[in-house]
Amino acid sequence: MSMDPYYEKASSRHSLQQSTPPSAPSSHAPSQISQQSGPADPYLETPPSRRVSVAPSEHQQRQQSEIRQQSEIRQQSEIRQQSEIRQPSRAASTIPSRAASTIVPSEHRRSELMRKASSARSAASEGYRGEEGDISAESAEEMGFEREKFEILTMVHREHPLQNDVCAAIGELLGTFFFMYFAFVATQGALSRKSADLNGADALDNQTILYVSFSFGFSLLVTAWVFFRISGAAFNPAVSLALWLVGGLSGRRFFFVVPAQILGAIMAAGVTKVTSLGPLSVANGTADGVSNGQAVVLELFTTCLLCFTVLMCAAEKSKATFLAPVVIGLAVFVGHLATVGFTGAGINPARTLGPAIVLLTFPANGWVYYTGQVLGSITASILYVTLKHLDYSEVVAGIDTEDQTKSQDISRAPLLMVMGYPSWNAMQDPAMERYSRQIVTRDGEVIGTLPRRG
Repeated sequence: MSMDPYYEKASSRHSLQQSTPPSAPSSHAPSQISQQSGPADPYLETPPSRRVSVAPSEHQQRQQSEIRQQSEIRQQSEIRQQSEIRQPSRAASTIPSRAASTIVPSEHRRSELMRKASSARSAASEGYRGEEGDISAESAEEMGFEREKFEILTMVHREHPLQNDVCAAIGELLGTFFFMYFAFVATQGALSRKSADLNGADALDNQTILYVSFSFGFSLLVTAWVFFRISGAAFNPAVSLALWLVGGLSGRRFFFVVPAQILGAIMAAGVTKVTSLGPLSVANGTADGVSNGQAVVLELFTTCLLCFTVLMCAAEKSKATFLAPVVIGLAVFVGHLATVGFTGAGINPARTLGPAIVLLTFPANGWVYYTGQVLGSITASILYVTLKHLDYSEVVAGIDTEDQTKSQDISRAPLLMVMGYPSWNAMQDPAMERYSRQIVTRDGEVIGTLPRRG
């Protein structure tokens, strides 16, 4: 009967350990055992005194070091990405809010950030990468937007900047043409009938002034509402100048749309001359007795009104932005109503220049129109930038809101005290005069009262 092989290995090792002299160094024991007994037995653990620790080579140490460095870099990158996506910007975390100590932006701040992000996307769509783009990224973080999605959005707009400029120019060309054509045709019809009735008298009656004002105002209202999603619906070089001065329009886009607006006005005057009766009589001209200085001032104020209306109602975003074409059309209506009897209500360099080119007649005082219109555009831009710099929206921060709790409280109104209306608390039971509210259970039982505020 053969012995167990594992028992044989154990017994041979035991005999070998007994035969080893005590003076033999322990460092030679492993080599002797390996030479005599062959490979180590996996079922018998080597004593700790006989274990040999093998140090890793330089190559292995280098690999382990590289692996640790890559792991640390990967962890730091993941932490940084999560903080960029989830945490607010440094500006919001370091600068306390004026309304409260929380870092959540207020409603006014969010609207301001939305405006900056919108202007940044507009600048990005025109191929510009500068300070405004940096502001948009911070704004996106502060508002909780994901940086990656925001950058993807801006990259999509950056793909075809020239195509966007060409599209805007085409929109301004068509919009200016339709706006001017319908206004010119209506004015031409009114002036033709008026000349026939009054035997060519030059003075405008009130009905004609009102008719011409409605023609320009409503023509701009309709065409601006149609084209404002395509090009912004400026239809006016003075308005485009104001938008460029306040940073709402890039210089390159400005040089694309202004020639398109002038060309659209020329086309409208030419088509009006062909399709209407009588000589073209829509060219601007000052009335008898109106001096050049008066004409400049009239054009300055009317153009300033129009440009400031565009800046506050269209460039400045709010809940009523979609109604901007209505307000802008009314501004043109008011401007014509006030000055059409004195200067013909230019208000628009393209409107003044278009009929003059078609008729090939350039009056000696034509400069008063362009001077007043440019000065009006600059004045409106200065007013807008000054009010923005003073942070005008903080004066009545809650006026553009649908929250009914922010409505005006009249409990302390001076007029209420003067008129002598009794307060609600005074009309209650005398025993409850000191209290304003009751604590009532669901069953209707009064269990207490809360002290009156103030």
